[in-house]
Amino acid sequence: MKINKQILRNIILETIEEADLGLGKKRSADVAGDTTQLKKDMVQGGIDDNERAVIQTVSSKLAAAAKKGNLLSGPVKMQIQRLLPILNKIVGDEGGE
Repeated sequence: MKINKQILRNIILETIEEADLGLGKKRSADVAGDTTQLKKDMVQGGIDDNERAVIQTVSSKLAAAAKKGNLLSGPVKMQIQRLLPILNKIVGDEGGE
């Protein structure tokens, strides 16, 4: 495959976007397993009904927004970049997952 300037540019942009949030990529099969674990975590103690509602609402809105456009650009990306370090500090995960 011959790589032209546009293909190279797209590869670089994708790499930068992934590195910016430190999240990498997830396949559909990976998400299915994560969703099962999330359900278990939400049912177990420590999360009240209001927190479950917030988690569900944010998750649903993110999925709906992703269907309409790229979450990794514009104001949504900026807010995610601000939120992740706060959440990582709370859960003690500096690695970013």
